[in-house]
Amino acid sequence: MSDLPEISNYKIIRKIGEGGYGKVYLAKLKDSFPYVALKVIMSDSAAREQKALEKYLEIPAQGNMVEIIDYGATENFLYYSSALADPIDASFSPEDFRWQPKSLQNLIENKLDSPDSGWFSAGEILEIMSPIFDAAITLGENGLLHRDIKPDNILFFNGKAKLSDFGLIEKDTHSLSNMGTPLYIAPSWYVSRGGNPDAYGLAATFYALISGNLPDTLGRPAYRFPEKNIAENEKERWLHWHRCILRAVSESSGDRYVTLQDFKKAVFSEDFESSKIYNPPAGRKFFSRKRFYIPAALAAVFAILLFAKFFGGISPSGLSSSGGSMGPDSSTYEIPDEIYLKIKSDGFHSGEFFIDDIESWKQAKLSVLLVLRENYAKSKALSEMTREQVVSMVDEDLLRRKESEPDLPIYGDKERFEAFRASEVEMALFSWKLARDGLADELETLNEFEDALKNDSQYRKYVSETYKKYLEGLK
Repeated sequence: MSDLPEISNYKIIRKIGEGGYGKVYLAKLKDSFPYVALKVIMSDSAAREQKALEKYLEIPAQGNMVEIIDYGATENFLYYSSALADPIDASFSPEDFRWQPKSLQNLIENKLDSPDSGWFSAGEILEIMSPIFDAAITLGENGLLHRDIKPDNILFFNGKAKLSDFGLIEKDTHSLSNMGTPLYIAPSWYVSRGGNPDAYGLAATFYALISGNLPDTLGRPAYRFPEKNIAENEKERWLHWHRCILRAVSESSGDRYVTLQDFKKAVFSEDFESSKIYNPPAGRKFFSRKRFYIPAALAAVFAILLFAKFFGGISPSGLSSSGGSMGPDSSTYEIPDEIYLKIKSDGFHSGEFFIDDIESWKQAKLSVLLVLRENYAKSKALSEMTREQVVSMVDEDLLRRKESEPDLPIYGDKERFEAFRASEVEMALFSWKLARDGLADELETLNEFEDALKNDSQYRKYVSETYKKYLEGLK
């Protein structure tokens, strides 16, 4: 047991958890009977993190977060203790290695393993997520981030879900954005484009809860529902929730929710149509990972999104105040030639309602075409690499990051660094495979986009449907 840290006033019994920001131990305060969970955060900047912890303790409304009993710091680490969570099985003592805390992760796994065919009900899901949303909102309102929201860090106390295991810090940095738990951590590109790391963690956690799947399957229609049964009349709610999740983790900062409050409001809304304002095409994997391979790996997905936005079921912004989207019955209406030719040449304006002429319409899409071409080139370059080259690229990037920030604690912990490197390699190879598998589809999308700009068939569909909506509005 020599690997256990020594902290005055604590009897440390065994390690019961580990995350991106430290290790959690079962412990007892000396001269006190109750067990506690003791988190130890190894850091050369413990003083800064202690300041953030003190700020957290000043928050008046901590009902949705685990109560911190005691805290302190040494030269090398920060620590704090909190009450022990409810057990999954109360027949085991916390000192028994079979003892497990009642976490959301354990509940999900138990549901998946259970012979019972049912899944969590909508009411149960909202009851679990509501305090977690509120906890993240409270942290944000006080200038703090949790940084590692995931099912393992949602614990139950007297039956109520609470957010636990804080990696608190006041200021976001590029390096810290890359620390946390793989699959639930907010990617660096997401954070650098204004994304809230806790919004990403909430979305990934919510996805795991409603689907029973890991976040790396997020966005794929085959993984929308768990293997267990969901009431038929609830499936539209599930689809609404998936749309909310996709919006929260969108590549485009303009598509995301402005605040965590907005995200929660959308999730809890009974207006399932409201989430269709943002509705990425089905059948494409929505994924996101580290900074050195993400541009190429995202290219195929981004290409499909752009193509669908400008030529499919998602209306192009600014083309028509009425929406301008292609509905399922668009083929039933064909604009008369004389009206179409006039709009094609001069456009159409009637108060706030307008339709672009064909040259303006095409000009608006040239920048999209450039993006599609650039993304395809990146995907092609990645797909042509060998496995060994991809792994070498990971190692080169890690070396550059170590040279730029050599004092990060992760570089002084060989075991932790190797685990981090392994996750980086796994994600890089995953994106490499996606680039190879999706290259033909991406090229097809690019070719279709180019063909659409060479003729007016897509433009005529847009004009016909939009003009039809204009006529309907006059009735």
